Amino acid sequence: MLKFRKSRWSRPTGASPETQFTETTPSEKVSLQPGQYEIEAEAPGYQKFTTTVNVAKEDVTVSLHLKQLADFEFEDPKQIAHEGQWLKSKTPGKFISLRPSLLSTNLVFERPGGRTFPWEKKKVEWTIENAAHSARVQYSLEGQSEKLTRRLVVGQDASNQKEGKVDTLIGSQKDSISLHIRVEGGHVKIVNDKETVIDDFNAPGQDFSNGRISIRTESHFVVREQ
Repeated sequence: MLKFRKSRWSRPTGASPETQFTETTPSEKVSLQPGQYEIEAEAPGYQKFTTTVNVAKEDVTVSLHLKQLADFEFEDPKQIAHEGQWLKSKTPGKFISLRPSLLSTNLVFERPGGRTFPWEKKKVEWTIENAAHSARVQYSLEGQSEKLTRRLVVGQDASNQKEGKVDTLIGSQKDSISLHIRVEGGHVKIVNDKETVIDDFNAPGQDFSNGRISIRTESHFVVREQ
């Protein structure tokens, strides 16, 4: 959202000191009377940007420099710790939830167990849950076997279980895995970096549109909104 109003130094004598902002879009061209204007720009996940511009007879272009809010992707940023470019759960056995409705995302994990311990006994887990917390699609990816397990859990009942070996490595890298998750309604599609389908599932009778993705891992990870 982009807003502007005439600066108090440029308002006509007698004008209200509480002149309201006018909203517009970043791509819209607006005709303004000469003077100085206050500009505000806001976008979800970014700090508010403010500046002033002097308008004369020539066209003026305003460059927006938006700074991303740290850890905006998470419902509770206090659950995570930063280690270089990686993130890590402060409580490895607990699920970390992404903010609601962030349902198109890329999860990158350091291979479970790291480089010094065998990781075949380790796994990464993630769930896609509806807004009412009454149903979820539950996934786990085991270590060196790269076995993916998926099941639908509604209340206490589990169904639609699927198991199979998948390829989640990032190109020729052997120390990271990547999952691109896309959720639309009750449809969950997961692909790897090569766009090869890992899972394509329509959850019967479910709608995850306003739900959330949660992850649980002892590994380092990164979340990238798509």
